[in-house]
Amino acid sequence: MKPPSDGDFIEEFLKRKSPSLAEKGAFIRHQGITQSKPNNP
Repeated sequence: MKPPSDGDFIEEFLKRKSPSLAEKGAFIRHQGITQSKPNNP
């Protein structure tokens, strides 16, 4: 089991504060993953 990334931690934190913010956080995290690993399907 890999340790949670900063993105996971931030998303979990936002989820408690605001569901809509959590969605935005997940989107930003997805963008970051896509940009850092362009060859990842």
